[in-house]
Amino acid sequence: MIKVRLFFHLKTITKELWLFYLKKSCKISNFVRINRSISLK
Repeated sequence: MIKVRLFFHLKTITKELWLFYLKKSCKISNFVRINRSISLK
Protein backbone atom coordinates (compact mmCIF):
# COMPACT_ATOMS: atom_id res chain seq x y z
CA MET A 1 0.00 0.00 0.00
CA ILE A 2 2.74 2.43 0.97
CA LYS A 3 4.67 1.50 -2.16
CA VAL A 4 1.72 2.33 -4.37
CA ARG A 5 1.25 5.68 -2.70
CA LEU A 6 4.94 6.46 -3.05
CA PHE A 7 4.86 5.51 -6.72
CA PHE A 8 1.85 7.74 -7.32
CA HIS A 9 3.59 10.58 -5.51
CA LEU A 10 6.67 10.13 -7.70
CA LYS A 11 4.53 10.16 -10.81
CA THR A 12 2.93 13.43 -9.76
CA ILE A 13 6.29 15.01 -9.02
CA THR A 14 7.66 13.86 -12.36
CA LYS A 15 4.65 15.32 -14.14
CA GLU A 16 5.12 18.66 -12.39
CA LEU A 17 8.81 18.70 -13.28
CA TRP A 18 8.03 17.79 -16.87
CA LEU A 19 5.47 20.60 -17.18
CA PHE A 20 7.90 23.03 -15.61
CA TYR A 21 10.61 21.94 -18.01
CA LEU A 22 8.27 22.26 -21.00
CA LYS A 23 7.27 25.77 -19.99
CA LYS A 24 10.89 26.78 -19.54
CA SER A 25 12.04 25.34 -22.86
CA CYS A 26 9.08 27.00 -24.55
CA LYS A 27 10.10 30.35 -23.10
CA ILE A 28 13.72 29.81 -24.08
CA SER A 29 12.84 28.87 -27.66
CA ASN A 30 10.59 31.92 -27.92
CA PHE A 31 13.37 34.08 -26.57
CA VAL A 32 15.83 32.64 -29.08
CA ARG A 33 13.39 33.16 -31.92
CA ILE A 34 12.85 36.80 -30.95
CA ASN A 35 16.59 37.37 -30.67
CA ARG A 36 17.16 35.79 -34.05
CA SER A 37 14.54 37.98 -35.72
CA ILE A 38 16.10 41.05 -34.10
CA SER A 39 19.57 40.12 -35.29
CA LEU A 40 18.22 39.45 -38.80
CA LYS A 41 16.90 43.01 -39.00
